[in-house]
Amino acid sequence: MTDPDLLPRARKLMGLYRGGVGGERGNAGRRLSALLREHDLTLFDLDPSLPVTQDLAALDSWRESAALLARLGTDAQDDALSALVDADDLTDPEMRRLLDAVNLHRLAEVRVDGWAALDGVAPAALRQAATSITPADVLAAQGSLASRLRFAAARQLYFQTHPPRLIRTETPAQTAFVRGLIETLTGHPT
Repeated sequence: MTDPDLLPRARKLMGLYRGGVGGERGNAGRRLSALLREHDLTLFDLDPSLPVTQDLAALDSWRESAALLARLGTDAQDDALSALVDADDLTDPEMRRLLDAVNLHRLAEVRVDGWAALDGVAPAALRQAATSITPADVLAAQGSLASRLRFAAARQLYFQTHPPRLIRTETPAQTAFVRGLIETLTGHPT
């Protein structure tokens, strides 16, 4: 592996294989496989988010989010975090790992004015509600970290502006009816 252009050339072939179609993809795949075998390299050598294998089938299940997660804890972490907060394909363990690297309240502070404008609420009230968000609140929602955080902030604001009320019913059927009616009208659990 004395050739300094070897890894950049292999990464370029890998990019052509990922983004190519038809003959271009096939040709790039053959050349990449030959290069990996010839120099005893694996896909991991080209990208730490990939497995230690020479099998190009691993590239078909590759996700950009996995590559970005591999950058956490490195000098490129800030750029990776900027992209990862909007990634909507993270698994729950990946989301937990991302939560360990992100300051939720700082992220909310940066985005709260946009969310307030979209939701038609006062930015100060939404900002205040966002200060009480916990990682458990974020994990309870679905989607990207940013969308989960927005949902959690809106939910906190709702609970702050609509304190719980006790409604008594006589039968379990009435309880189920009232609960369903409230949840349907408000969009929030009772």
